Amino acid sequence: MTLVPSHPARIRPARIRPARIRPAGAPKSLARRHLMAALLAATVTTSTGQAREIEFEGCSATTSEFFFDISSQETLVLGVIPAGLYELQIFLESASDIDLQLIDAVDETLLVLDGVHPANPNGILSSSGYECADYLGLEYCYSGYFGVDGNPGHEFITVSGITNRPLRFQVFGFQGGTGTVEYVYQDLASCGSSFEVPVQALETVQLGDVPLCIEDLRIEVASSAEFDLQLIDETDGTVLVGWPDGLLNGAALECVEYQGVEYCYSGTDGIAGVEFVEVHGVSNRALSVQAFGSAGGTASVSYSGTFLPACADGTDNVAAALPLGCGVNPSGSLTLISGDGALGSQLVLGVDNPLGTQSGGSSTVLMASLLPAVGGSSCGIEIAGFGMTGPGAVGELLVSPIALVATLIGDPWSAPGVPSEFTLPVPVDYAFAGVTVYMQGFVVDPAGPVELGITDAVEVQLGY
Repeated sequence: MTLVPSHPARIRPARIRPARIRPAGAPKSLARRHLMAALLAATVTTSTGQAREIEFEGCSATTSEFFFDISSQETLVLGVIPAGLYELQIFLESASDIDLQLIDAVDETLLVLDGVHPANPNGILSSSGYECADYLGLEYCYSGYFGVDGNPGHEFITVSGITNRPLRFQVFGFQGGTGTVEYVYQDLASCGSSFEVPVQALETVQLGDVPLCIEDLRIEVASSAEFDLQLIDETDGTVLVGWPDGLLNGAALECVEYQGVEYCYSGTDGIAGVEFVEVHGVSNRALSVQAFGSAGGTASVSYSGTFLPACADGTDNVAAALPLGCGVNPSGSLTLISGDGALGSQLVLGVDNPLGTQSGGSSTVLMASLLPAVGGSSCGIEIAGFGMTGPGAVGELLVSPIALVATLIGDPWSAPGVPSEFTLPVPVDYAFAGVTVYMQGFVVDPAGPVELGITDAVEVQLGY
């Protein structure tokens, strides 16, 4: 048995391999995760018809590859993939029937493990064909142990979003043989480029398009001739920057908030010979960038920004809050007072005992978990002694204690209809886009007949 790392962490061009990732029967949503490849290569055409390619340099795929030699019925650990990697993909290639396996390195949860061999229990993903499952807020997908297009030894695993657990990857030899395992992930990096554009007098030139999910974008034009930058919302045609009708159209530096994002413009006079536009935050509209030449000449155009692929999955990352529970706990015991999970905002929740079965001054607690108590169901686990209706009453646990990310102590509860409020800031980091958090509270009255009363719950998807 030998294991030889081959060129770990070397940089290659984006190597998404959609044909391998999208076997027959895989959902169309899987293809959306490779949107980055399309965003990293766009085309700008000048008035002369010359095509110019915009490349977000540094935004490439990183690959680690391992060769192995394994015996029949042997399990071989290849390594541990760290948390914090975006759009992880793991590929197995072997001429022998060898299975790819993935395990949570923190608590040994079996994520991908087919269980065909008696010594191997089943993992969350364990079937012969393509399947997916949510685990701690991320979607894991597995080709199945029959392999891609029915070829055992040719398997893959994908993890959508940014990994939040270290993952041990290994292979099991249903047969002996050799092969390679390769894992690929996308770098999150600052990107930019520059080029020159010839412009005729009184001509408008298309410089390019800015996609969604570019953070802290800056576009600038430097020229000895007179050029004016223009920025247009491609969705509805709103002119953000441009004389005379743009939201920003003056001669000096000015800023405006548009669709929740701040746009700043140097003004037509420019600053130190440079005219620029800056988008502070993350672009949430597709933008068309143009330049108008008052006089003919050549303009040097440059741009920079950071592509945030975690926000580029479309409607999957829209903020939303939904009630959770099957009527066991009293209605109104947990209320979403304000907020919907939008990044950079805040959530305000209220914990209450609307039945008044506990004393004023009772303690309040709010739990936040990455998993519901029962996966795939809005119902939970009924537990005697957790209910608010009376001593020993049944209450419904709706969040998973094993995936708790926070337990918060609130102000003492006072009376029915006067909930104790919990204010939770939502991070502005787009790495959290699409993460679902399950929250539930309880009221504690150690001296009363109802010592513990558990509330309803709410499911909040963080997004934008």
